[in-house]
Amino acid sequence: GIITDLIYMDVGASESGTRDASIGRREIPVNASADIDLDLESWVWTLAGYYRAVDQPGLTLDVLLGARYLDMEQKVEWDITGDVGPVAIPDRSGKVKESLSNWDALIGVRGRFAFGADYAWFVPYYLDVGAGDSDLTWQGFVGIGYAFRWGEVVAAWRYLYYDFPSSKAIDDMSFSGPLIGVTFRW
Repeated sequence: GIITDLIYMDVGASESGTRDASIGRREIPVNASADIDLDLESWVWTLAGYYRAVDQPGLTLDVLLGARYLDMEQKVEWDITGDVGPVAIPDRSGKVKESLSNWDALIGVRGRFAFGADYAWFVPYYLDVGAGDSDLTWQGFVGIGYAFRWGEVVAAWRYLYYDFPSSKAIDDMSFSGPLIGVTFRW
């Protein structure tokens, strides 16, 4: 069979702050403020073929072989202002933007362990590991699900990790969080 998975993320954060300075208990007429914005936008696409190695009523195990593509852009903007007493310090602002495109080959396993009446309850699992443009990437998830006649519902926790070569602008990154899915059968 063939499986595919597509993740799109557009996340960011902003931070603003002001700082006064003092030496001991004596205030120094220094005042600085900073505004910093971080934005991260990325696409992660996994495509793999699989072979069903184990197919029993309560257990399935698929062996995967495929590839994962990462396209990411990270932007940081800052604006720092301040003064020392009556002397104004020149404002400092800037922007840095880094992009990264990455292809990795991967191998892995996926499947489920079913239990209960009619094997309606199940524990899905997935694990892959790979390398290529990155030194290492791996992804895994585990959860709980329930099968109906029309399909199934799954709640799981997912983790995706990348370790990049030292020549890349980004050293490593990881994403993790809940996964909720619905599968329809026809």
